[in-house]
Amino acid sequence: MRVKKEIPIEKQVEKLASYGLTNKEISEALGYDDSTLKRKFENFLIKGKANLKQRLKRKQIEVA
Repeated sequence: MRVKKEIPIEKQVEKLASYGLTNKEISEALGYDDSTLKRKFENFLIKGKANLKQRLKRKQIEVA
């Protein structure tokens, strides 16, 4: 039987932010209050949103 690896909450926050979810959507998905999420995981929210912007810009250049 395979043991399921648990993804650290920080990586989950970053990944969801990189999909373009709002802070409210992320907090609801992970069971955190919106203000708690922003306070505890602000760096991961910023990193995720930066990844999304980079991917979008690459795709725009590719399509242009």
